[in-house]
Amino acid sequence: MLEKECFPLEAMDNVKVEQFWRHMSSRVSWAKDFVSKYGYGVQPMYLWGDDAQVNERGEKVMTIGFGHCLDDRKSSVATVWPLFLYRCDPWP
Repeated sequence: MLEKECFPLEAMDNVKVEQFWRHMSSRVSWAKDFVSKYGYGVQPMYLWGDDAQVNERGEKVMTIGFGHCLDDRKSSVATVWPLFLYRCDPWP
């Protein structure tokens, strides 16, 4: 999505990204190794999931999405990008 510019570029500030990796690599050993291999320009992303009951039978829907760790916008509608959604049937 980043290569195709489907993710909003205003959500990613390259100065913040570099500061993030400098901070992480100064405190966490895996981040130091990561930065030495990939540099300071890798956009830190997260995966997120949640479910909700949709009826009295106990059926649920679950969504899995992703976002940018440093995106400080307040609206989850703008910051969480759904990857997929599925329905979970309750156990008999």
